[in-house]
Amino acid sequence: MVSPVRAFVIAVIVLAAGLLIYVMTRPTKRPLMDCYPLLRTDQKFNIQDKLNHLMTFVQGDSVNKAIRSATTLGGMGIHGAPVLDELKALSNHPDEEVQAAIQLAIEKIETAIKANRQPVKAPRPETD
Repeated sequence: MVSPVRAFVIAVIVLAAGLLIYVMTRPTKRPLMDCYPLLRTDQKFNIQDKLNHLMTFVQGDSVNKAIRSATTLGGMGIHGAPVLDELKALSNHPDEEVQAAIQLAIEKIETAIKANRQPVKAPRPETD
């Protein structure tokens, strides 16, 4: 006869193995293969097209897409500068969360622009 402790340990091991098999074999919502087109190097990267695409989402009807796109634009820093005026025009968006995301993006882009324009200080000569 098997002791209750040993039976419990065996049951836990069997359940853990079953869970591991399930996790490793289940189909994912986004297979890894979906990201390969993003990694292709034969296509020329056009930042203006990307900015226009993100601005389309910011202006769109989906609140979630607008927030994520505004956040992405803010994260681009100085590269988001070409759409700064458009973002400022959209700062009175009807949704408060989108307004906050747009305002944060504007602040991040402006901060990056100011940081890029600051003069670089020359290093001080070493004194012996």
